[in-house]
Amino acid sequence: MTTVFLDESGYSGSDLFNPDQPVFAIATHILPEVESVALAKEFFGHAKTQELKHATLQRRPRHREAVVAFLSHTLRQPEHFRVAFAHKRFALTLKLVDLIVEPVANNHGFDIYRSGFFRSLGNLIFFALQTEGSGTLNEVLRAFQDLVCLRTPATFSAFLRVVRQRAVLDCIEDVLYTVRVHANQTCLTDITALPDVVLDLSFTLALQCICSWRSAGVGRMVVLHDRSSNMARQRWLWDAVVSPSAPESRVGYGSFGVEFPLGVEETTFVDSKTHVGIQLADIIAGALAVWGGWIVRGKPQGETYGAHLDEAFQGASGNVVASVIWPVPDVKPERTSSELGNFLDYLIDRAQQASAPPRARKGTS
Repeated sequence: MTTVFLDESGYSGSDLFNPDQPVFAIATHILPEVESVALAKEFFGHAKTQELKHATLQRRPRHREAVVAFLSHTLRQPEHFRVAFAHKRFALTLKLVDLIVEPVANNHGFDIYRSGFFRSLGNLIFFALQTEGSGTLNEVLRAFQDLVCLRTPATFSAFLRVVRQRAVLDCIEDVLYTVRVHANQTCLTDITALPDVVLDLSFTLALQCICSWRSAGVGRMVVLHDRSSNMARQRWLWDAVVSPSAPESRVGYGSFGVEFPLGVEETTFVDSKTHVGIQLADIIAGALAVWGGWIVRGKPQGETYGAHLDEAFQGASGNVVASVIWPVPDVKPERTSSELGNFLDYLIDRAQQASAPPRARKGTS
């Protein structure tokens, strides 16, 4: 039985447009608690605090140096660590494709997931709508997020009004037209039927980390997570998906494929003050979110902590990264094998079978 420690940083719920926290991160590791205690003593023994938290450590230069040294040491051990992180505005762009474009395209017989078109279109929208600056993209994303969060006739009309505005440049208009065509065939009831947590990234990224451990050959797992985390609110869905009694299935999306059940025997939300393993996961996730924010802001030279974190993370093994949602200007479509079932369909089915809270039992994110 392997214990997986998990924690998150940069959580802003359904607000993926949050300018103060542009990146969300999750960190996991499988170091035994005794080894976690030894690492904490080695790198942070000078920190006079009852609980190690990145938010506290980053306030002092000496502690920041310790964080960088700790990361440089640990992230070269892919057999022990897995992380996942997301550029929130890009994730929101992908949600736009997922919730507005995909259903209409699917009704017309085109599977944007299996064809590999999903992420390519997301990157195209993200970069093309910023050709004249970030104004057009920001306007579309704000209107879309308001629609999904509030789900009122007013926000639906506002979203349609934004996407129906003709862009000045033809290259932007061509891309905006794709969104517009699908938005015009979307009904407000399609949005109101969505789960309340549809824009929440915590569940998806945590699941990707567990899937990565499974793919790496880790068998039966017990997951320990901070009980004060926001993911605890979605425990009903988490337990349904990772349950050892979940139906056997081989599902995938792009190059990502995994076999269910995942081998998670139990998930326990614990007090992080009494589990140093959780504290180390918090440090990694917090540093990852700060590093990502530094990149999103254009790598400002005055932020030396971001630059030092960049050196540490750039030196990490690629196998440490379980999942990354980040915009890239050059993306190659990833087709999903016809042998794999649809990942989202599997999650939806598990959610429908679960004993969900009344407000949340609408589907899945």
